[in-house]
Amino acid sequence: MNSDIPRPYHTTPADEIYDRALTGGVTFECSCADITEGERDDLMEGATRANKDQVEKIITLWEGENFRDMMIQKNPCKHLKTETHFVFIHSATEYFFSIN
Repeated sequence: MNSDIPRPYHTTPADEIYDRALTGGVTFECSCADITEGERDDLMEGATRANKDQVEKIITLWEGENFRDMMIQKNPCKHLKTETHFVFIHSATEYFFSIN
């Protein structure tokens, strides 16, 4: 990527999602324990693997006070993204963060 091009510079749909989250923020919406299975399925629709470092950086930046302990723990976890959410899976619990 050309470093002379100012950010946000979207090279892929994933970059656009990360840029939107970095500039607009994310908000913790719910965990899978707070919603029905159907609501969970709706939130997970179209989910694809996300860049762990990017997701943790964004969540720490915008919701760090509430989720700092999870970010510090090196528990194996999975990170997913949709057009509207990041899904942070930690200790078999899915945490949904809406992308503002």
